Amino acid sequence: MSEHRSRQIYDQVKGTLTDLGRGRDPIVRNGRIVYKGEMDGDLYEYVISSGSTRKILDLPYTSYVERFVFNGNQALWKQRNFDQYGKNVYLNLDAVNPQPTDLTLPVIQGKSEYRQMSISKRYAVWLETSGDKVMLMGVDLELGNAFNLGAIKVAQFVGFNGEKLALVIDDKLVYRNIVRSN
Repeated sequence: MSEHRSRQIYDQVKGTLTDLGRGRDPIVRNGRIVYKGEMDGDLYEYVISSGSTRKILDLPYTSYVERFVFNGNQALWKQRNFDQYGKNVYLNLDAVNPQPTDLTLPVIQGKSEYRQMSISKRYAVWLETSGDKVMLMGVDLELGNAFNLGAIKVAQFVGFNGEKLALVIDDKLVYRNIVRSN
């Protein structure tokens, strides 16, 4: 039997405890906490300065957020439905009327799916299968252009450190700028 716990935040200055409700996988950035709802698999945002909570993603009961990353202003997640189709989706929380944007088409869950994804202020990256190779895919969040960064070994993927992509190459941590060329 699993134990369900409510998430709470303690304000040391005011000495108050605020109940965030039952949620999972909270990520704190830029004075915001984004987390998955425990019962519905949607995404919620709690703004620390105002104490306000809102649902930022309301999916139909047949879909849920499998995993997500959050950079303080934008979220990237793997959205799955009960037929096991999944897609990568992006949302800019700072937009006037934030709307989810599909970055990939829905594909059936495969034998080789990868949990790795990362987001910076300008780019988001994730791993996906193409034939028998693992590809590092990316999207320019300002322009909305998705692109392929090439084949990669899963163990090489680390994620963003600021705006630089961190990878493990020859047992060393290396940082790369994402440079787009024609």
